[in-house]
Amino acid sequence: MDDTCTESVIFQAAIKVFQKKGLAGARMQEIADEAGINKSMLHYYFRTKDKLFLEVFRSSLREFIGGLHSILDQEGPWEESIRNLCGYYIEFISKNPDLPLFLINEMHQQPKEYLKLVEGDQGILKTRFFKQLKAGMKKGEIRKADLAHLYVSLTSSIVFPFIGGPMIQRTVEISKENFPKFLKERNNFVSDMLIIYLKSV
Repeated sequence: MDDTCTESVIFQAAIKVFQKKGLAGARMQEIADEAGINKSMLHYYFRTKDKLFLEVFRSSLREFIGGLHSILDQEGPWEESIRNLCGYYIEFISKNPDLPLFLINEMHQQPKEYLKLVEGDQGILKTRFFKQLKAGMKKGEIRKADLAHLYVSLTSSIVFPFIGGPMIQRTVEISKENFPKFLKERNNFVSDMLIIYLKSV
């Protein structure tokens, strides 16, 4: 296995372990075991746990934000963007179920690192999608609403069921087997809810 391949295997193992356990709970030996290498080789590529963690944190955040912006800046009606955005969140988090809690926890633990990563970013509310909403509100075509509240309502409505899955399953009596179906149904439910709200001028 060449250096590039070995580093990639280590990195994928680190993503899996860090997203499950965070910086404080993860151990380098556990990452080495997950990668199928010895601990000495792990330290050869990444000398410290903190250095490896920062690489994982940066990569996870950039991957998520990058996909988000590509949707928010796409051409098309704002209704379509809402559906695409909800779909993106559900698909991405379904593939990375430990990511939301990982990012939330580590953003609290590493606030300076998070601010460094988003420094210079144009910001969610300056994307094409939110400019469309703002223009529609000005023309009276869309219900006037605070854009920050709209964004938080959308994201929290999608992300929370992934974070609070066990509690939701028990509270509203959804079986573990049916819960993935419930999560997929959130796409249309949340999209319709926001679109109907914004069109009720």
